[in-house]
Amino acid sequence: MQGKEQGDQRRAVRHAEKRRTSTCAFADRIAQLSVDHYHMVVPESFRHEQKQTCVATIVAHHGLTKELRVIAMGVGTKFLSNSLLAGESASSQYGDRVRDCHAEVLARRALRRYLSLQILNDRKVKKPDAQKDPFGMVILEKSQFTEDADNNTTTKLPLYKLNPHITLHCYTSSAPCGNAVLKRFVTCRKEVFRDDLGPDEWPTCHHEAIPGHAISQGEFSLLLKEDKGHVISSEEQIALEKRKMELLSPKQQSWPSNCETNWCPAGTTTLFSGKGSLHTCSDKLLRWNILGWQGSLLSSFLEKSIVPETLTVGRKLSAITCRRAVCCRAVGSYALKRSKCDHRAKQIRNDNGSNISSVCNNDGTIIDKITVKHPVIMGTSVYLDEEGVVETDPDNPGQDVRFHSSLSFAWWLGTEELPTITSITNGSLECIDGATGWALDATAVDKGQSGYTDCGQEVENKFVSSVSTTALVNIFLSIHPNTTPLKEEYDDSERTLGKLREMKLRYGGDYERRKAAYFAEHEVLRTWNRRHLL
Repeated sequence: MQGKEQGDQRRAVRHAEKRRTSTCAFADRIAQLSVDHYHMVVPESFRHEQKQTCVATIVAHHGLTKELRVIAMGVGTKFLSNSLLAGESASSQYGDRVRDCHAEVLARRALRRYLSLQILNDRKVKKPDAQKDPFGMVILEKSQFTEDADNNTTTKLPLYKLNPHITLHCYTSSAPCGNAVLKRFVTCRKEVFRDDLGPDEWPTCHHEAIPGHAISQGEFSLLLKEDKGHVISSEEQIALEKRKMELLSPKQQSWPSNCETNWCPAGTTTLFSGKGSLHTCSDKLLRWNILGWQGSLLSSFLEKSIVPETLTVGRKLSAITCRRAVCCRAVGSYALKRSKCDHRAKQIRNDNGSNISSVCNNDGTIIDKITVKHPVIMGTSVYLDEEGVVETDPDNPGQDVRFHSSLSFAWWLGTEELPTITSITNGSLECIDGATGWALDATAVDKGQSGYTDCGQEVENKFVSSVSTTALVNIFLSIHPNTTPLKEEYDDSERTLGKLREMKLRYGGDYERRKAAYFAEHEVLRTWNRRHLL
């Protein structure tokens, strides 16, 4: 009893969000718009019960009108357990469940649905009128045509690109889980407000190369979201050891970062612990900043990859740590030493000031397959949970904020009529159970039925989410003119991981080649925990 009293005395109560300084007025505009949007579209019953959550948005900025608009949003903190993931990978309905319901992942999925619907809408209308665009701000426009040969026929397909006046910006209410909150290798600095920048301007900072002095300690390591309840079987342990030997040299196998987990940020684990399957949001952001946020299939309709120009972060931001996590650990001599070419990192500055690191040959020519976009990292003084307080636990550091609910939300600009969707603020809102990956009936969510606050139980009426892999593939098949046989086959309950990969290789072309090159050659990304065909 005395020990409990002493433990209670050591606890402290503090604000859920520490006081902090923003980078510039534009960062605060992005954050305030995102927080306001969250309060407008997510049901009050959820916000009242779950004040601590994570929110991520994609915001479009129009350079001429100075308009800001949220086009995609994700809210959530949960993901599928290892046991559910294993069953899903072996299923003939692969992709029906949403595997990862962290906010950043849902925001990207919502962005992909929004972009897909813009293309689908454009192809349905013979003479699209920008003023009558049902999705509001015109993000994409036709740029050129490309030829697609299939079944001895050649079809001209339009390619799209971002409206030249539009830039995309990402907001997340908390630093992405994983490497972005691993601060032990850097000296953190407080943000300094840039009062020389106007409300529509953001910094043009250069990302310095990271020496990588603590590689063996996990400085650049990929991490997985930890499934604490998973019990590792002997077969899994053998497979992990085999994979470790295949991917790592004897020296690397003995590194502390590959042998221990006590250095990992809360809620994460190493690739070889057997306690996780899904990569952290830091790792996923790194991958998206290399390959593009649009994904493999959608890339077949785009002239260039789509990547946000800035990343605005609320809680837990260390700008230098975040830069390393989401882009900078992808370049440098260590990261690329396995490549056959003698590479040099080269910085290219865009017209808008953002940096792109490309890997070059000795003659300076760019190897397009290894290009990394460096978003400007910005902090904000806007709080998601303005009045909330938390009780810190000295025996469980890093876990003072509790994310209890498995309810997650995805929202995208443009209204749709589906059983799982609520139309609100000119957009579509969907509620997903992050513990099962199924979408919930919109009518029940609208009524705020309390039965849905204790999710994780398999329900009788299972709805496939509109942002699931299955739904996004179906939109692609509806857009592409040469996929009719494939669509019939895909609709015929044969949605396996193998068929999805075949489709990506057929239509994802350059995107898939670049991805394969990274997984084969890149010293960091080659250890990516890829799903295996069963």
